[in-house]
Amino acid sequence: MAPDRHAMAPESASLQRTFNKSVGIAVSGGRAADSVASTQISDEDLVVAVEMAIRRTGLFSKTFRSPSGDYQLDLRIVKLKQPLMGLDMTVSAQIEWRLKRTRGGKPIWQETIDTEHTAKLGEAFVGVERLSLATEGAVRKNIQTGLEHLSRQSL
Repeated sequence: MAPDRHAMAPESASLQRTFNKSVGIAVSGGRAADSVASTQISDEDLVVAVEMAIRRTGLFSKTFRSPSGDYQLDLRIVKLKQPLMGLDMTVSAQIEWRLKRTRGGKPIWQETIDTEHTAKLGEAFVGVERLSLATEGAVRKNIQTGLEHLSRQSL
């Protein structure tokens, strides 16, 4: 059961400020699901989740999936640590965030964010479903933290 891209997008975030600017979003380091039982995250799924979260929170006024706009937000999935089995499953996600001006700028902000989430046995009986829930939760927390930290920057 692949993680749901919509479930990876946080509903809200505690932003210090929002930006009346546009941002292009790109992701690398993901792996496409190779089977129905796969719990991997594809680059496309993470792009959709981040784009959805930015729209929900209003962090930027407009998003693109290309290097157009005022800024470029690049995310790289460094590590997705998932257990092979267990009753309670904890997944940790390490994602590198980097924001730069679209036109030849050096990174304005860069941070590697580590988050984790545990899905308990009572949330889903089938192990692959718990693993998917834990993966969604770890990535959702990472996106929320990333947007909150980004909102502290002076653009």
